[in-house]
Amino acid sequence: MCEYKDERPIRKNSVNLMVWFPVIAIVLFFMFPLKAQGYGWGTGLEVADYRDVPLVIERLPGEAEQIGLQAERIRTKTELRLRTAGLRPTVHEGDHYLYIQVNVVSRAFQITLEFKRPVSYKTADSRTYSKLGIVWNTTVTGTHENDPEYIITTIDTLLDRFINEYLASNDID
Repeated sequence: MCEYKDERPIRKNSVNLMVWFPVIAIVLFFMFPLKAQGYGWGTGLEVADYRDVPLVIERLPGEAEQIGLQAERIRTKTELRLRTAGLRPTVHEGDHYLYIQVNVVSRAFQITLEFKRPVSYKTADSRTYSKLGIVWNTTVTGTHENDPEYIITTIDTLLDRFINEYLASNDID
């Protein structure tokens, strides 16, 4: 019969958790700023009145009209999707907007959705600049087979992506 005996002395833990717990809590507090304090990078989709979504829909190229794709159909689909989500499509007059561009070349198309707003940045000499920036975007390229409704359906899918991220960024589930 073999018996194992550990001859090492038992060391008591010399760390007093009651002393270190407040220190750790303070460090974590400053490492992860509170959302309520307004700190953080954000997504760029946060706005003061999230229900209003200003729209800019780019004019369609001639080839889009040749397959029967109409700008009014894109506008109607976009406004309907926004309203269904409890949002109000508006005319672009403020500092941010949802930009939609559809390009058609031969049998190919490209759809771009972008959320644009002013962004600020500092330079090495401590000057601050503001420019219009794209803070969110998604682009899809594909073929349409002369079916304008396929392009409309694709826009609808991209609008779902935008609406989900927009509402989540503005704390609306």
